[in-house]
Amino acid sequence: MQKTNEKNIYCGTGLSDNSDSYTAGKESVENAFKDLGNRKPSFAYVFCSGSKYGKNDEYIKKLVAGVSSQLKDIPWVGCTTCGEIIDDNLSTKSCICLIVSSEFIQIGIGIGEGVLKKPRLAGKKAIRQALANFKQEKIINPYVKFTASKTKNVTELLKMYEYFFFMFSPGLTLDDIGHEDEVLKGVVEEIGRQYPIIGGTSGDDLRMLKTYQFANGKFYSDAAVILAVSTGLRCGFGFDHGYTSTGKMAIVNKSSDYMVHELDNKPALDRYSEILGITPEELWDTKSKMFAKTTSLAKVASKYFSIVMNPKMIPFLATVAINPFGIADANGNLSVRIAKGVKNKSIEFCQIIPQNVVLQNLKIDPKRVMKAEMNALKQSIDEAGADPAVIFVFDCELRKIYTGEKNIHKAITNLKKKYPKAKIFGFNTSGEFTYSRTSEPQATSASVSVGVLSNKLVTE
Repeated sequence: MQKTNEKNIYCGTGLSDNSDSYTAGKESVENAFKDLGNRKPSFAYVFCSGSKYGKNDEYIKKLVAGVSSQLKDIPWVGCTTCGEIIDDNLSTKSCICLIVSSEFIQIGIGIGEGVLKKPRLAGKKAIRQALANFKQEKIINPYVKFTASKTKNVTELLKMYEYFFFMFSPGLTLDDIGHEDEVLKGVVEEIGRQYPIIGGTSGDDLRMLKTYQFANGKFYSDAAVILAVSTGLRCGFGFDHGYTSTGKMAIVNKSSDYMVHELDNKPALDRYSEILGITPEELWDTKSKMFAKTTSLAKVASKYFSIVMNPKMIPFLATVAINPFGIADANGNLSVRIAKGVKNKSIEFCQIIPQNVVLQNLKIDPKRVMKAEMNALKQSIDEAGADPAVIFVFDCELRKIYTGEKNIHKAITNLKKKYPKAKIFGFNTSGEFTYSRTSEPQATSASVSVGVLSNKLVTE
């Protein structure tokens, strides 16, 4: 694989699809080291197939041991996935590694366990620990930022990020939702909304049984993991999705956490059906009801027969995935909200829906789906003001399902064609953490979140 050649940041990527989880972890790091060359590693990321290497704790323990045998005391984070993104390849059933080397980057890693019971507290714990563990270099980065303050005007300085954050948390399973919005709230309550937070929730290739998160040689199944970054390099962030507004809206009159009870003073199921132009019986049909009542059987099928939970198989999920709701912020940026099921005409969502908000009905736009990665990258590069050395891509698994794996692979390939010298790294998520200059940090669905690090210093 091709290495970046500029002096401010060096990166190496590696992949292994070995059937043995220990060997896969070891080989992915070895290959990344070969690609990195004779450079001192600063930190690393590892993402791997949730169904192949995360079948149970023993499988994942071996993979983490394989990774640690090579990274040793180098800080690293990661998680299991619904697909791996590396350079121009949308991979599946693999383990991938990115090693970053730069004297202009400092990091801190934090872990907040107990997401399923107390997600907001887990977010607080993770960010507090990440900042407490921050290894602040005392000379190079402070000098770069001081030089920037002497040569740049105030407007330029305000556009530079003092810190930004990568976050990975548990994903949706048959037993529980991922609570990513509550985890994010915990983080934001600690540091405010002005800092970029990007990343995604873990996956297990839609087996929907258990996901894992990694940090410094340990694995977790119920934790938020945060990598805090301070850098003198130019960076940028963006996001997009594949939906447009239909112009139809509904006010949430009554809700409680993840359940919406009334829309426009009508039972939520009735009003949602009305907006879609179908009957409540067609939206929440017999097959969908049966699936909701037989999750225990679904778990058995997934665990012992490797049957994946493809939403296209469930009529309700198939309908709401292509016709979801969106919540607009003050700048019109839409955060996608997809329903999970129905209980007594109340609709359950994957994220908390506040009372009195306006929900916009969305529809999938195939052309926009295909352009989402490039649009998000363009936002990131425009903000960075420099070509990328590293492109991080966190792309929702739903986009791959409804667009087709070949099309998402083509979208990733197009990124590499446009920026052949850049490393591309990320994974298919079950939920995304997004940020852009015109939008505060969000936890959303069916979107693609992108961040870039360039080779240029903020002084350039």
